[in-house]
Amino acid sequence: MADSNFVQKTSDFFKKNALGRLIVAVVTLILGIFTLLNPAIPLEGYVLFLAVALLLIGAVYILASFSGLKNSESKGAAMVSIVFGVVVIVLALVIFASKATIAKYLPVFYGFTLMLGGISVAYNAFRQKAINTLWKVNLAVGVVVAVLGVFILANPGFAGKTLGIWFGLGLALRGAAGILEFVKTK
Repeated sequence: MADSNFVQKTSDFFKKNALGRLIVAVVTLILGIFTLLNPAIPLEGYVLFLAVALLLIGAVYILASFSGLKNSESKGAAMVSIVFGVVVIVLALVIFASKATIAKYLPVFYGFTLMLGGISVAYNAFRQKAINTLWKVNLAVGVVVAVLGVFILANPGFAGKTLGIWFGLGLALRGAAGILEFVKTK
C-alpha cells in the first residue's frame, strides 16, 4: 500500500513541475540543434553558451523542487532536485568567472555535466517506471548521454568542430528526452 502511495506522490511531483522541465528541455534541444548547425564556434563561445544553459537548468531544477518540499513523501525527490540545481548553478558561476581558463578545460567540464545530465535522465526514467510507458526510451537516452560524457572525459583532446558536434548531440538528446518525458507524464 505504501508503495502505490509513493508512486502516486512521485507522479504528482512530476506533473506539478512539468512546465519547468518542458522549458528546460525545449531550450536544451534548441541549443543542441543550434550547436550542431554551427559546430565551429570558438571554445570561449561554448563556455558562455554552457554557463547560460547551466544557469537556466539549475534555476529551473531549484524552482521546480519547491512544490515537492510541501509534501513529506516528495521531499526526497525535491531535495535531489535542489542539490542538483545548486551544483549546476555553482558550476555555471565558476564558468562565468573564468571564461578563458575554462575554455582550455571545456571538454572535461562538458563531459562531466553531460555525464551528470545522462545520469539524471536515467534516474528519472526509473522513478517514472510506473507512470511512463516510454521509461525504457528515457533510460536508453540517459545511458547514451552519460556514455558520451564519459567518452569526452576519457578523450579531452577534442577541439573545434568535433567538440561542437558532440556538444550539440548531447544537448539535443538531453532536450529530446525531456520533451518525451513531458509528453508521457502529462
